[in-house]
Amino acid sequence: MPCKSDEAKRQMVREIHAYYHDKVKPLVDMDRFRCMYRSEDAINWYTSSCFIYNIINKALRTEDTRVSYTFRYFIIDLCNFLKEQAIITRAQFDKPCRVYRGIKLDREEIEQLSVGTLIATNGFWSTSRDLNDALESLEHFQAALEIRQRLLGENHPDVAEIFSFLGETYNKMQNYDDALVYLVQAMDIEEKTLPPNSINLAATYDTIGAIYMILNQYDVALIFYEKVLQIRQVALHTDHPQIAAIYGSLGSLFEYKGDYLKALNYQEKSLEVARKTRSATHNIVSNAQESIRRLKAKIKQ
Repeated sequence: MPCKSDEAKRQMVREIHAYYHDKVKPLVDMDRFRCMYRSEDAINWYTSSCFIYNIINKALRTEDTRVSYTFRYFIIDLCNFLKEQAIITRAQFDKPCRVYRGIKLDREEIEQLSVGTLIATNGFWSTSRDLNDALESLEHFQAALEIRQRLLGENHPDVAEIFSFLGETYNKMQNYDDALVYLVQAMDIEEKTLPPNSINLAATYDTIGAIYMILNQYDVALIFYEKVLQIRQVALHTDHPQIAAIYGSLGSLFEYKGDYLKALNYQEKSLEVARKTRSATHNIVSNAQESIRRLKAKIKQ
């Protein structure tokens, strides 16, 4: 079906109404979109405070091909605009331009990144050429937290999202005390408002566990890692890379505790899962292989 047909637009409208059926503002915005949208306005709609940003980025981030296809009417306009702007921007600089972006990533995603390598992301990012602007985003999220708490109440997933972002930010700054304060607040809200097998809740548990690992509190970290594993085994396919990642984290934890046999068992599980979905050169595969070699050498000693 053509991307810009009337039927494509109707499909998108129906999806929005189904997704936001019990929320007034998104439906009002959707009616405005249906009547007023023009292709050249795609970036304005995407960056405005309305329904489009959240649902499209969620679909792209989770690789939901059905929803992504349903939104093809809008996505193609947004991509065309960004392509045009990229051409204009490249013409303004005689060398690559460095930009900055603050974003929340799961710890295993961060570990798979390497400086100087190409990163592909499912979604669209806003960036700044000024590092200070990126750092000031912390203040903006503090302000956003206050607004969301006032409008949504203390116990809302969107409030937890801001707590989580602040916790991740302080974690990157190696301010682990403040990181744990915010992450625990995010966890408390998520435990009350999200399904027990929520991947978002697992991500929060994972980050908290990783911080306790840094603080050498391995028994506490183990409590959170076991929760991560339990959720991912229920919510994800058995061959999912995030399951390989948590096996690897548990392997590292038991290695630090001196239990090399248990550590080896988890690293071998990590490698077995990772090999099914990742190439031989992928970080999660190579890290597991190196850990296995190191653990076998320790066991022989």
